[in-house]
Amino acid sequence: MQEVLFVAKLSFLIFFNLIVFSSITITHSFSYAQNLNLIRDSEIENTIRGYSSPLLKAAGLPDSSVRIHIVNDNNINAFVTNGLNIFINTGLIINSDSIGEITGVIAHEIGHLEGAHLARSKEAIRNAENEIILAQILGALTAIGSQNSKSTGNAASAIILAGSATAQNRFLRYNRSQEQAADQAALKYLDNTKQSANGLLAILKKLQKQEAINSISQNPISRTHPVTQERIRLVSKHIETSINSNNQHSPSEILKYERMKYKLKSFLSPPGEVIKFIDIKKNNLLNRYAKAILTFRTSDTELSLSILNDLIFDYPDDPWIHELLGQFLFESGLVTQAITPYRQAVSIKPKEPLLRLGLARAQIESGKKENLSEAIKNLKIATHLEKSYAPYWYFLAIAFGKSGYFAEAELALAESALLRGQIQKALHHAQKSLENIETDLPVKRRAQDIINLLENNN
Repeated sequence: MQEVLFVAKLSFLIFFNLIVFSSITITHSFSYAQNLNLIRDSEIENTIRGYSSPLLKAAGLPDSSVRIHIVNDNNINAFVTNGLNIFINTGLIINSDSIGEITGVIAHEIGHLEGAHLARSKEAIRNAENEIILAQILGALTAIGSQNSKSTGNAASAIILAGSATAQNRFLRYNRSQEQAADQAALKYLDNTKQSANGLLAILKKLQKQEAINSISQNPISRTHPVTQERIRLVSKHIETSINSNNQHSPSEILKYERMKYKLKSFLSPPGEVIKFIDIKKNNLLNRYAKAILTFRTSDTELSLSILNDLIFDYPDDPWIHELLGQFLFESGLVTQAITPYRQAVSIKPKEPLLRLGLARAQIESGKKENLSEAIKNLKIATHLEKSYAPYWYFLAIAFGKSGYFAEAELALAESALLRGQIQKALHHAQKSLENIETDLPVKRRAQDIINLLENNN
């Protein structure tokens, strides 16, 4: 009897792991995002924000309320989680062929957010789990009714497995309807922003090929998402009637998109693949950009820095080239030299907090006291521009500590720990901040607020 129950429970776990970890379609996940390998890059995030902002506005969602994260994962995938977060895999970006494919995916995921699909899916999972548990109980009662009967044991197994299958199919039907609703919402957002849905159609056709290779069942209902052909028909019909279907992106938008792809591929792909990707016959911005990254990765630092300096000469107002030069100088141990290009990047894009973080790190590591006050200023601005990123607070703590502001340093460490979910560490540093405080009332108030918050929630 215990073995029968175990089989049913294992079936349930495998089924719902499949829902969460499916990588062959545009999906939404419930819990595993916290273990992902995330990438932060100011240029890439700036480009993605350019795509998401008008779509969020079309959906009636505040731009600042939704966070988009880049996941270092080769799979063509995207998903949403709690807290209005959208995650986009690098594999989706690198393997895309147009801006429209990226905007189509983002629009689809925003459709999930606007429709509150995540919360509803959790409820559907709970309902399905309850059905499976009920089937387990009925199976157990059947087996207990005649413990010595082999046929009764088989009946118990049948009840449990049938109950599990029924619950799974019911959830999958519900999940399919959510995917269709998200597609319909995506088409509405794309139309409202005067964008073509051809990119969404293209990505669905790519997913269709993956679905054919990785199909887990011949039964359309037993897939984690709608049959791709159904979705293709919906989008194709929209394209036939939409007045925006022939709309194209501007050359400047296409260049930003291509730079994002070249940058990701040059940083993440094996050097041999990058060499094949670069067109050595063309000395344009994209190929020079990729070559600068590749040569740095292959330890030809001198050539990499030379390429970037030449690019800056040709494109002096490009903040991302200045940033990349600063990064490579910093990582090469030329910390003081890194300050100038980082500072130039910040002057061009003062509202990009990651640029200020790069500059502040170089200023802190330079070992010069005169740079610490500017580092503190940059990190304070960064924490205001993006309040929920722990590294800003961590490096602010270092800058405060090196400057002799120990109460402020402890408070910054408390803020960093709080954002990381390290409750005891946050409490410890907040208490240490109070021990070091003298007259700074705002610091004292914030430290006490953190202590009160954590103690009341324990």
